[in-house]
Amino acid sequence: MPVITITDHLGNSTEAEAPAGAPLSRAVYTSGAVPAPPLCSGIGRCGLCRMRISPAPVPHADDLAFFSPARLQQGWRLGCRHSVSDGLRITLPHIPPVQSATRPAKTTGQLGLAVDLGTTSLHWAAVDTAADTLSIVAQGQETNPQMGAGSEVMSRLAAAADPAVRGRLAALVKSRLAALTDFLHRETGQPVTSLCVAGNAAMTYILLDLPVEGLSRAPYRLDYRGDETVRLCGTAHNTDTPLPPVYIPPVPAPFVGADISAGMAALLCDESAPPPYPFVLADLGTNGEFVLALSPAHSIVTSVAMGPALEGIGMTHGSMACPGAATAFSATPLGLVPAVLDAQGIPVVSPPASLRPADIKAGGMAAAQSIRSISGTGYLSLITVLLQTGAITPDGQFNTQPSSVAGRRLARAVVHDSPQAPTQGACLRLNASVTLSARDIEEILKVKAAFSLAFERLLCEASLSPADVRRVFLAGALGQHVSPADLETLGFLPRGLAQCTTAAGNTALRGAMHMLTRHHCRTRAAQWSAGAIVADLTSDPAFTTNFMRHMRFS
Repeated sequence: MPVITITDHLGNSTEAEAPAGAPLSRAVYTSGAVPAPPLCSGIGRCGLCRMRISPAPVPHADDLAFFSPARLQQGWRLGCRHSVSDGLRITLPHIPPVQSATRPAKTTGQLGLAVDLGTTSLHWAAVDTAADTLSIVAQGQETNPQMGAGSEVMSRLAAAADPAVRGRLAALVKSRLAALTDFLHRETGQPVTSLCVAGNAAMTYILLDLPVEGLSRAPYRLDYRGDETVRLCGTAHNTDTPLPPVYIPPVPAPFVGADISAGMAALLCDESAPPPYPFVLADLGTNGEFVLALSPAHSIVTSVAMGPALEGIGMTHGSMACPGAATAFSATPLGLVPAVLDAQGIPVVSPPASLRPADIKAGGMAAAQSIRSISGTGYLSLITVLLQTGAITPDGQFNTQPSSVAGRRLARAVVHDSPQAPTQGACLRLNASVTLSARDIEEILKVKAAFSLAFERLLCEASLSPADVRRVFLAGALGQHVSPADLETLGFLPRGLAQCTTAAGNTALRGAMHMLTRHHCRTRAAQWSAGAIVADLTSDPAFTTNFMRHMRFS
């Protein structure tokens, strides 16, 4: 098998074996030598897999778009556009990891580690399992270390079809879990004695190193249903020390996973605010998972691929929430004004008063100078503003002749063949380096179509109208911050439902914490899972027609 040499930005080198012909980005970022950044799944858009390759291969067309002639001469290439061959030497730039964690508090109780294992991210929380009430000792989040194998479910499953690759992907996550348990033991003085890992079905299968054929092609089938405690071995920092026992919540359907079971446990076990029926739980993740709960014992579930666009991944200038990322926009008489995250992660609104008359004439973009990237909520907010002002049409096209003054002002900032995004078509220029491209709008429109189609199908299965739904819970990291009004304006939600929509936060993580501290929540989740009926969207012969019908912001 070919061997490549990987050198990080500090000069540390590692040799790694990789299959000949495999994408270099996958080989490098599944080797375990360096943390994986939030890659765009090999579509050549994010540039985060840039690397210096020696000997340098012939540049791909996407390399020519990303790098200057001087950098190309130096051997810089996009790793997703080149393949493994024996003897390649790879040098990586510094890409700050996307992670955060609170400092653990000292505790005398035993620790449990709850994990929401998402396709693109890993959220965790340590809890005191002996406390009478939920006591969070520490929590954090980071990029899923498997990101080198693809940023969405189907690319991850395609990689995991190879048993050797699947074993390596499982080891990457198990190694991170081992590192977290070691960190918590070291910082608190108490060992982690139990874990609960809630992930979608694909992430669960890969973690347990189970064959993924049943999830990889239609008709999809479920060969593992969770609701058990397992032992994971051979993971802890180059040793064979087993992890503490790991509880896997129930997996109700091929693409409705343990994360949704944990999320339902969080809602159903909340005695202080029991949910009203019927309600919808919608997880705005890479794999969109939906529950229409008609009663405690009767639910209809479905799922639909939404991709990583709502997490800022794969977008021209997208990112996860980080300093410099725009998370919201508003249209003012003086122009477009963003809210940008500062160094502490707090959104700061640039004062419209900073705009000069010349800025207003050019599109009112001076307030956007601090933007370095756009988060998922930022994209939703920006597209909402463009739609409301008429700067884009309901089918997602830039409008050359908006009727409103604000729309005409924004239209003046639209350029064609932008050097910041040379392959993306027309772009709205926000500042010298950040744009919103027509292709970005199309990606969000695809997500909207998937979401609204899934919502419509659930209501149809239950013979309900939108007015019958008493509550919509938006789950996931994005669901905690997105504006329900934006979702209704763009057509994600049926008209009138924004007012009964609640940002439920990370319900999967909260449910996993409850399952570690209140074991009756496991029983509640198992009972719910057993009564869930699956509505399979993709098996519907009219799926493509219906999807295209939903490809409008309305």
